[in-house]
Amino acid sequence: MKTRNKLILGISSLAFLFAGCVENELPKFTIDDSFIAFSTSDVSLAENSKNPIAIEVLCSSLYGINASVEFEITPREVKIDSTVVKVGDKDSVVVTYTDKGAKEGIHFTYTTSCLANYSTTDSTKLYFTKNQFSDTIFIQAIDNGIFTGDLYFSIKLKNADGANLGASTTCQVTVSDDEHPLAFMLGAYTGKGESYFNGNSSWDLTITKDPDGDLNKVWFFPFVPDNHSSAKSVYGIVNEDKTELKIPVKQVFVSWSDGAHAYLDGFRDLYNDTDVIPEGEFLNATISADGTITIADCFGSQVVEADGSSSGWYNIMLNGVTLTKK
Repeated sequence: MKTRNKLILGISSLAFLFAGCVENELPKFTIDDSFIAFSTSDVSLAENSKNPIAIEVLCSSLYGINASVEFEITPREVKIDSTVVKVGDKDSVVVTYTDKGAKEGIHFTYTTSCLANYSTTDSTKLYFTKNQFSDTIFIQAIDNGIFTGDLYFSIKLKNADGANLGASTTCQVTVSDDEHPLAFMLGAYTGKGESYFNGNSSWDLTITKDPDGDLNKVWFFPFVPDNHSSAKSVYGIVNEDKTELKIPVKQVFVSWSDGAHAYLDGFRDLYNDTDVIPEGEFLNATISADGTITIADCFGSQVVEADGSSSGWYNIMLNGVTLTKK
């Protein structure tokens, strides 16, 4: 009986709601609900790219409107250090910045896709109509042939006319330097070797430069095939001659809330327990002139519980794995 009463009450409630909808007008969007914003807030282009990168700006409106917006390009400094100093009885943070700003005309050029029905010489203005909901800023990098490191600039929307500014009004642009000292070994690779569990194995991985600007450090992802799906990148240190690579063991692939971790572990010889590579030491690898990397030691991803006990391995690769650049 209780169930039936609830059902009748529910049907009555729905009837009341639908009746209310008939009496009230549907909500209408006005110009006040229209906004202009970037479709993305962060882009990167290679310094030696032959083609420009397109940065789209959207005018979001239910019916379409005539609108415009200006934009401003500003070189961006990068924070490299912060130090806590004592000022009287209070701590104060001193932040050090370095000029890593990309300059228009030196490191890049830009154009826009102005609409045919607008006659303008203003190169820092974008236009929208009832039939055209987007406009585009095209950035072309200039290859200067020297190593500067990555350079940065910001594009900021301002002075919208005919619509509001949306939430995403700034796009950060990175011009990625192609003269990195380790450029010969950065990029896409194919890994090949013998897995202790799976036999002959092959997988795709990528080697990237250090995001903090260390010119002797590179990052591998994914380093171990058939690892946990959330495994993080691991890094290696290249010697000054660029012929040897050392990859620290005990780097963490994954951490769990119960205190367990999946670590990068290694052996000089898998079949000799005394040859486990201890914390503080490295996997050893050689680098050929074409960027091919040969890893001398065994390595894998081991799950270690919070109490220090091992609960198994995702994979172990035997001595002699090669990473060949594509």
